[in-house]
Amino acid sequence: MRQLSWSGVPGELRPVVWKLLCDYLPASQERRTAVLAEKRRQYNSFVQQYFHLREQTSCKDMFHQIQKDLTRMTLLYRRPDMLAMFERILFIWSMRHPGSGYVQGINDLLTPFFVVFLSEYIRVDLNTSGELSLQYDLPAEHSDSVEADVFWCTSHLLDTIQDNYTFAQPGIQNSVSMLASLIERVDANLHRHLTTHHVEYLQFAFRWMNNLLIRELPLRCIIRLWDTYMVSFLLNLILPMWLFVRWCFSFSFYNH
Repeated sequence: MRQLSWSGVPGELRPVVWKLLCDYLPASQERRTAVLAEKRRQYNSFVQQYFHLREQTSCKDMFHQIQKDLTRMTLLYRRPDMLAMFERILFIWSMRHPGSGYVQGINDLLTPFFVVFLSEYIRVDLNTSGELSLQYDLPAEHSDSVEADVFWCTSHLLDTIQDNYTFAQPGIQNSVSMLASLIERVDANLHRHLTTHHVEYLQFAFRWMNNLLIRELPLRCIIRLWDTYMVSFLLNLILPMWLFVRWCFSFSFYNH
């Protein structure tokens, strides 16, 4: 399945395939219903355990930063129900990961999971501005399922890139270094162009690594890229970054 997913997953299969790739669903179909029910129950218990703490003095600043970042997300514009889901997921994840807490950029990582898992129950459209358009409001029981599924799969993803969000963000520093090494080896002309013009890789690649290109590319492209990311995350992240660098600098480099 991982080998097939590398080339892209059909939209109707993507919700289940992503849950399998995130080790959220067991391979055995007979166990899936019970495992999902338990995971969703466990997430609901986290909501009861943590979410009421959001206005305590020790948590208030973090929660307000989450709210501030979410109000900037076009996807959630005029969707207070969806905004509340994102608030709960991010706050609870942050409370359960005190080593990093909440870091700006984590909010973007929920978006592909959210749109894909929502599509399991309802047709999802995005207008040209990136706003969410639904045929009808999602029933509460399905909304709760989507929220729990997004929480667990985002948690799995963040476990693989936890160093991106700890002090000094060493994971991002390492990924930028790998990107620079790759370009130096396979695209020497581009590397020479960047160094000649004193362009530091960290200057442009840090943001890309921090939100995995989510703010740079259309969401449809991101979702397709994530089919490949989840097979071998770091390795498959660096290659599209290199191609994106080529595209970004092609106007100044290849025309001179």
